[in-house]
Amino acid sequence: MSKHLYLFFFSALSLTQPLQSVAAKPVLSWCLDNFKGFHEFIDEYHQAVGPSVNLMLYLSEQIGVDLKMSPPTPPSRCFELLRSGEADVMTNLLYKPERAEFLDFIVMAERYPESLIMLADDLRDISTAKQLQSLNIATIRGHRYTAQIEAVLANNPTNGELHMQSLENALLMLRKKRIDAILSPTVVSATLLDAQPDKNQFQLVQLPAQFTDAQLVHIGVSKHTAHPELAKRLAEAIEQAKVSGVFKQLYDQEKIDQPLKSLPPKNRN
Repeated sequence: MSKHLYLFFFSALSLTQPLQSVAAKPVLSWCLDNFKGFHEFIDEYHQAVGPSVNLMLYLSEQIGVDLKMSPPTPPSRCFELLRSGEADVMTNLLYKPERAEFLDFIVMAERYPESLIMLADDLRDISTAKQLQSLNIATIRGHRYTAQIEAVLANNPTNGELHMQSLENALLMLRKKRIDAILSPTVVSATLLDAQPDKNQFQLVQLPAQFTDAQLVHIGVSKHTAHPELAKRLAEAIEQAKVSGVFKQLYDQEKIDQPLKSLPPKNRN
């Protein structure tokens, strides 16, 4: 072998060696539903956008992983994937003991409690749990309600059977007066109502006082993830983001709340 050919192969080997020694980043699989105002899919390419997406992209960079986002997936399917370890994380979750069997929870933020969407001319007083139970209420399939709310729904005249596929479908039912109210996340409801040409025909009604405390939402990390150190690293990264102020910039609560401010004053929760 000539000297020049030897030098060529030696140089080529030297150039490729660093590439072979760099380990691939772990992949963090995030299972997403379509949660308006937080993480939602707005185009044909199923690219998720929203404050939760901004936050998770930042956190994944901080802990040195590649973030893989699912297409819009029903929450029930996400939980199956988390239980099996096929997905690593899900966000904006309420804590529930049955979920703690397969998830580690990291406090993420506070969320508004749910509100009722009712017709604007419906003047019934809804200040007690008993009055709430008297309504023919539609719920949104896949939404995570608190245990308190679920107890009320269990004693509802509809027996909790009016689970609508989407908030838009429920709104059609309300327009036709086939239901009395829709129980839905406040910010999600406000965002949808604000986009309706007839938004003044509706009102957001606050739930009775015992249901209106701010609720903690969490990042849920699968206990069966292939990266067992993930929960600790995410918890540290999110705490650092809160201390530095980055969390507030990315998960902009004021922007999330903006649709509430655009509703007529009598309709604000």
